[in-house]
Amino acid sequence: MSAIRQFTVVWTRGNATTRRVLQAVPAEQSEFRPAANTRTTRKLSFIFSLGQGGIAAPLTNQWQWPPPFPATPPTWSDVLDAFDATSRRCRRCSRSIPTICAAQSFDFRIRHSGENRPEVQRLNVSRQRKLTL
Repeated sequence: MSAIRQFTVVWTRGNATTRRVLQAVPAEQSEFRPAANTRTTRKLSFIFSLGQGGIAAPLTNQWQWPPPFPATPPTWSDVLDAFDATSRRCRRCSRSIPTICAAQSFDFRIRHSGENRPEVQRLNVSRQRKLTL
């Protein structure tokens, strides 16, 4: 299985599971905090949307450092809408990865390395057979 196909399969499965879990949360529980010093369910759930935006951004030439951190939506339904919007964006990107990456390499930001610059790894997608972390 190619690296692109492997990523798509794993992301699709994880995304569907995450959406089912989010859908199961009652809206009236969105402000729940397991402890006083933790974030609310609404704020924690929005992090999934930010992560998906981080997946799609470099594939659409919209990656920037530091990344944008929009405010958490004010309602639970807005959080679900944001998750669905970033899910659609990731799906569109996953369908276009072969076109974007065909026989080429691109810089993939893997982590922050200090001094406000991310560590960059050159990834040749066309030759990868398996993704390893």
